[in-house]
Amino acid sequence: MLDLFRKRGLSSFVYGAVIIATVLVFVIQFRPNAGQKQASLKEACVAKVKGWCVDPKDHKAAYRILIPRDQQGQLLTARAKQMGLSKIALDGLIERELLVEEAERLGLKVTDDEITDDIYNGFIRVSVPSDNPQLAYSLRVADGRIYVGFRDQKTKQFDMKVYERSIRMLVGRSPTEFREEQGRELLASKVRDLVRAPVRVSEPEALETYVAEKSSATVKYVPVRQSYVARYAVRPTAADVDAWSKDKANEGLVEAAVKSRKDDDAPKANHIRHILIKTPPDATDEQRGEALTKLAQAKARIDAGEAFADVARD
Repeated sequence: MLDLFRKRGLSSFVYGAVIIATVLVFVIQFRPNAGQKQASLKEACVAKVKGWCVDPKDHKAAYRILIPRDQQGQLLTARAKQMGLSKIALDGLIERELLVEEAERLGLKVTDDEITDDIYNGFIRVSVPSDNPQLAYSLRVADGRIYVGFRDQKTKQFDMKVYERSIRMLVGRSPTEFREEQGRELLASKVRDLVRAPVRVSEPEALETYVAEKSSATVKYVPVRQSYVARYAVRPTAADVDAWSKDKANEGLVEAAVKSRKDDDAPKANHIRHILIKTPPDATDEQRGEALTKLAQAKARIDAGEAFADVARD
């Protein structure tokens, strides 16, 4: 073949180039992953949202769904242009992608069964900006979806051929592309429902939260039952104390404790101690007399040598 090319000169070179190009076309067309979608060298996007490319086909599909129709089902494209539906469809797609990102952050998912149920029930979902509910209502997508049916006119049952024909005509997408878009629409719809859901807090819950945040408490004492202490501590009797104090090994401890108590009870300069007997503000003479009697008895005990702290405590 090379000799043939040399003999025929330039024309042979051209023929050789054609043959090589043909071989390359066959290699590209029939390679194992030839049916998969390949990224173009220059990706076309009508918008980019958090790194996600909004494909022009998706924008066109959303726009076609929103175009109003007359009674015969004909598209009213002139009215659509007057309404600015192209920009509305784009804004809806941008909002959808923002909601999809939030759904992924929250861990929300959409299953294949959910997408299939939506399609089987005959609905096409499309996003319209949420800041204008009246617009969505006028475009027949108040709940974010339009009923198409996908049913056979005779059997009134879902028909796959009707479904495929309808989405090609309405949105110009393949079944695979359509399911992917509907999955994103359904995911965005879940976030919208989550945002719109009313949050109700009962009065007991509100009060409990307020008390937990605003109130405080101070513990002054904690009652301890003797039955609880008895399990972990020894409860000595008077005889046990007497026996312990008479032991010569403990005499020094007893004398040190007595001396410390005497030093504590001894009057100190600029230190005034007093005993009060509490009476009600409107106390009778009899109640006052009882209080004075208690004070006299306390003074007598102190004069007799009892520790002031013991008398005050009693």
